[in-house]
Amino acid sequence: MRGSLSKLLRATFEMSLMQRLKSVARVPLQPATPGSMAWLIGDNEDTRAYIILVVHKRQDRFTVEVAYSRKKRIPQRNDLMPATEGGPDESRFRLSRLWKPSGFEVWYDLEHDEDYPDVKEMDPFPADEELCLRRIPVKVGRALDAFVAHGIPYLKKTLRLTA
Repeated sequence: MRGSLSKLLRATFEMSLMQRLKSVARVPLQPATPGSMAWLIGDNEDTRAYIILVVHKRQDRFTVEVAYSRKKRIPQRNDLMPATEGGPDESRFRLSRLWKPSGFEVWYDLEHDEDYPDVKEMDPFPADEELCLRRIPVKVGRALDAFVAHGIPYLKKTLRLTA
């Protein structure tokens, strides 16, 4: 992702996340693709839960991951599918796996109104930067709406976390 887009994306995502959830704390993410960030969103005596913003290395798009660990750390991405209730000690997967268990994962594409994989035609030339900048709040809103609709209920049910 272009640096100017990544900077505004990260700031917008964090601000919007903090507006939606009561308790959010940014935490280090290692290793990570440049621009990617993580936040602790739930913590009890047993488990910690995280939301992770993943910025694409080469294209102007991002996705969201959900992670939890009873070992009090952000695990490496290890599951293509979310665990069921009680599941393993830790898991990390793409948020879209909660409603789209197979096929392509959802990427929020700043160069198109649609998101990947619904984008039908890939333009070999990047979209105008100003247009991409204007799409950031809309795309962040879509991603966080999906997290509130699918991610939070999953964490509450699977881990009995309060987020």
